[in-house]
Amino acid sequence: MYTQIIMSKINRYKFHHLRSQLERNKPPKGEEGLAMLLALLTGLTLLAGTTGLLIRQLMARKIGAAQSYQQMAEAAALNGFNRILNTLNSNDPENYKGYLFTINNGESTSTNNWIRINTTDEAMLEELCTDITALPNHPSNQEAVWPTGLVAKDNNETKVSLPFIEDQSRTQRNDGKGSIQTFYRLRQYKPPAKDIQGGYEGRKGAARFQVEGFTKRVGSEDNYLARALLSRSLFVRSVVSKPEDWGVMGANNYDLGTTTINGPGLILLNVSNKNEILKDDGSCRNDLATSVLNNSSNALRDRIWPVMNRGLPATELFANTKNSKEGKEIFDEDSQRKDTPRVWSFDDSSKTNDFDCGEDQIVCTRAINSTKMSAPKGIDIDSKVIDKETSPTLKEYRSKVLYSNSIAIRACYRWTCIDGKPRIRDGWKFGQNPGNIDYGNQWTFWIPEETEKDRKKWTVRIKKQDICANTDEACHLYIEHINLENTTVLIENDQRPVVLHLGSPDETKLSNRIDLSEKSLLCGVNRQGTKCNEAPEKLILVSKNSLKASKQCNSNDLKNDEKYVLSIAGKSLPAAFVLLKGGTFTLSNDAEMRGVVWADNFCSQSKKFSLTTKNQNSLKGSVIEAGDELWNLVDGEEYTGYGRTITRGVRGTGLDIFQRW
Repeated sequence: MYTQIIMSKINRYKFHHLRSQLERNKPPKGEEGLAMLLALLTGLTLLAGTTGLLIRQLMARKIGAAQSYQQMAEAAALNGFNRILNTLNSNDPENYKGYLFTINNGESTSTNNWIRINTTDEAMLEELCTDITALPNHPSNQEAVWPTGLVAKDNNETKVSLPFIEDQSRTQRNDGKGSIQTFYRLRQYKPPAKDIQGGYEGRKGAARFQVEGFTKRVGSEDNYLARALLSRSLFVRSVVSKPEDWGVMGANNYDLGTTTINGPGLILLNVSNKNEILKDDGSCRNDLATSVLNNSSNALRDRIWPVMNRGLPATELFANTKNSKEGKEIFDEDSQRKDTPRVWSFDDSSKTNDFDCGEDQIVCTRAINSTKMSAPKGIDIDSKVIDKETSPTLKEYRSKVLYSNSIAIRACYRWTCIDGKPRIRDGWKFGQNPGNIDYGNQWTFWIPEETEKDRKKWTVRIKKQDICANTDEACHLYIEHINLENTTVLIENDQRPVVLHLGSPDETKLSNRIDLSEKSLLCGVNRQGTKCNEAPEKLILVSKNSLKASKQCNSNDLKNDEKYVLSIAGKSLPAAFVLLKGGTFTLSNDAEMRGVVWADNFCSQSKKFSLTTKNQNSLKGSVIEAGDELWNLVDGEEYTGYGRTITRGVRGTGLDIFQRW
């Protein structure tokens, strides 16, 4: 009982003590609202933080999706470029489109040139008769133009991009709102610049593509999820890829006559007016052989390849051989004057007044800038009499009296001269006395007479040690005159090629022509050989770049006083590469030759010319292949061939540039 009383008191004490403590800790009435505010602020802060985290997660997801779309667009631009490039670089000869590399193209009606090849000046090909193949169809719109997607209708222009997946039911990505695919189209293409001097090198240089890539929902043409513009530079180069495409004949003016070609190769026709070649629809005429090249038949029709303003190859093409270590041409030098080239002349006709280096000499040389001619030492020259010939000469007489029945054709007394009509007995007239010579108190008169002399057949052999003696590189010779009727000239060229430059670098009174009769011969031979080796790539004839180029192929261009003319007949020039810039290749009789002929004019003069382009050993292919092996005609840094070219995009020339918007 007592214990219960004690416990009851203790419990009451604890209760009153706890109550008093609570009353002491109770905040004042003014601070109860502030506590409530703090509690609310704390809750609001927690709510804002939670909301921010949620928004951040949502934004990160949206940004990630946008970046993903942008990456898809950039990949679409790059893949679209590769698809366009693959089409232009197609190896299918029936679907060749490399010619588009040479034409500027844009996305508007006025600049979309790839759809009107050879019908406008902006879309004109340099090789006019290139086979034009149709552009690929647009995958999703038959009215749209590949690869720009241009649709021009009722004076309105729209662009329809090209899908990578033609089946719209398929998707590359689905965000729950619809199917997402990537697309592309070409915005602009800028080709390499044209060569200033015409372009034997072919079109080469940096080209620039602008290809646009898109990410969008299928069926929504203008609602882009992302766009990217790729600017890509590409190295474009044109090359002649095979002997059949080489121009084995090339000229600005043709008179082909009955010319034939035995072997691979084309006839390049350099033109400046496309209307001479093309029909209204942009295709080539079928009568070019007869109407433009004056071929007596249409047999060469398929070999004719017209090119716009390409010109002829540069003479530097034959400056040095492929394996040469020299950086410049090596010319034959005068033995008495070091570092001074000498100029060669050949004449067996006895009809050229300014050709004289001694009695019975048919080969003369002189140093450049010197008029003194002499017979070269060490040259093997043989001759034999084949018959007699008479030649008219003027014999001079003097007499105190000039009879009226004189057979003289000219007479002079003191400073006065008279000319006969044609003889004095036939009448006379006062003539000229250019030197104002005093002939004295007696008549000096000239009577035509015929002189009989031996007619000889000559053989001239120029050995390796006779020219460019101190080098094994290609040997270059200046030629100011060759007029041969019964002479054989053999030049050793089996160990190195020889290049004959028609035209003296200084002033000359001689012809600057090469005239070879049917009974003459100019060819290369092997060492100690007497038979022509018929290696045309080792005997090169080039002309000085004449400032005067003939406009037509007519008789006036072929007169004996016309410079830079090569005239052959029969087999007088059996094998050679001929390059006459500003010059004329002509025939005095039917002729045949192995090699190539490039000249400003080709004039058959109604004679038959047979050109062989096969190597003498048919197992070695064409003369072009032999020439390329020796001179590097195709794969050099500057030259890519002379003929029908194949144009390719080879490699990039800069970094890819992506533009976003």
